[in-house]
Amino acid sequence: MTSRSIKSNIQASFLALCISSAAWLTVGCTTSSSATPPTSAPSPVSAPVNPQFKILSPKPNTAFDVNTTTTISGTHNLSPKNKVWIFLTDTFGGYYVQNPRATILDDGTWETAIRPGQGIIYIIAIYVNSEGDKVIQGWVDNGQFGKIEAEKVQALPGYLELDRVRIKTPGS
Repeated sequence: MTSRSIKSNIQASFLALCISSAAWLTVGCTTSSSATPPTSAPSPVSAPVNPQFKILSPKPNTAFDVNTTTTISGTHNLSPKNKVWIFLTDTFGGYYVQNPRATILDDGTWETAIRPGQGIIYIIAIYVNSEGDKVIQGWVDNGQFGKIEAEKVQALPGYLELDRVRIKTPGS
């Protein structure tokens, strides 16, 4: 057997292994002799590393009238492509999604609007990955603005609580 046929047999065996085990997805199998890494599709937005996201307005313990829309804002070190949603929580631990999600600006600031109801005690900012974002957007698209159990929110793909601020509303 020549070295060329040995190399060809090894390449064929390697290709068969890659195809049968789907290893090419993770190790970049190739039949070329140069063994250059495969090109990949653009990667999705990754989770923030050491995220800094602060709710600066409102200040802690600010009193709100119920059902009044208010702009909230703060600072961050995230990519504008990151998905941050604001939830309000009540005295019973229920979560209420606020729409639209936070607008993340290039200048290191963010803002959005909230509309607290009776018994709301916290504003919570959470990061989710694109799958989590689709779930929340589905809730919004279906008009699901009522109470969501904490476990359901905390189980969202990519869930990471970024900040929370205590507020006061009637009944809290």
